[in-house]
This record gives sequence, C-alpha cells and structure tokens, in this order.
Amino acid sequence: MYLPQPLGVTTSVVPSGEACVARRHVSNTPLQSLTLLNDVMFMEAALALAKVTAVQSGSMEEKVRGLFLRPATAEETASIAVFFASQEARVKSGTLDAAKVTSDGHDATLAAWTLAVRASLNTDEFVSKH
Repeated sequence: MYLPQPLGVTTSVVPSGEACVARRHVSNTPLQSLTLLNDVMFMEAALALAKVTAVQSGSMEEKVRGLFLRPATAEETASIAVFFASQEARVKSGTLDAAKVTSDGHDATLAAWTLAVRASLNTDEFVSKH
C-alpha cells in the first residue's frame, strides 16, 4: 500500500511518480554515471571536443578553461590537468590502448584529452539544467 509523504518530507533525491516538482535535486547516481561514461553518444562527443581542444594553442590551463561554459575555478582546472596527465601516462605506458579510447588509433595526447573531456561531461553541472 502506498502512503504519500507529507509535504516537505523527502525520502529520496528523486520524486515519486505521484508527485510533481519544479526542479529535481542534484544527484549523480552510480547508474547515471555509468550510463554517461559508457554511452556511445557521450564518447563521440568527448572525442569531438577532445580533437578541438588538443589542437588549440595556449597553456594547459587555457585549454581546460575552454571545456567550461562558465569561468572554471583554479581547483577545477588543476584537477582536470592532473587527470589529463595521469591518463596520458597510462596511454604512454601501454596500460591503456589509445586506439580503444579514440576508436581510430590516435596518439596518447588525444586519448588523454578524450578521457578528460569525458570526465568533465559526466558532472552534474553538465547533465542538469540549473
């Protein structure tokens, strides 16, 4: 038997089918994250943006800032730069195959940018409209 919750009482971050809300709560569930990380469309979008980012002139920080629609914080910029460096090292060491990441056999730098962009596309800020 379904018993509706009193107004103002929430038991989860997602409203039930019986209720209507103006805005969903911020949520990154594991299933949502896995879907976005493994979805073909998101991989293709990440690769396309990575190709643009990789050939841009400028410093690493400038390239990372270009991934955001708003001004990126220093913490965000540093975080993505560190992630990029770790992924590039994985590809160069042979731990990760660049051809599998880029699907058309590009170099370690493009594969690392693809993974960094893919991670940035998987944030709540990108997925949810605020």
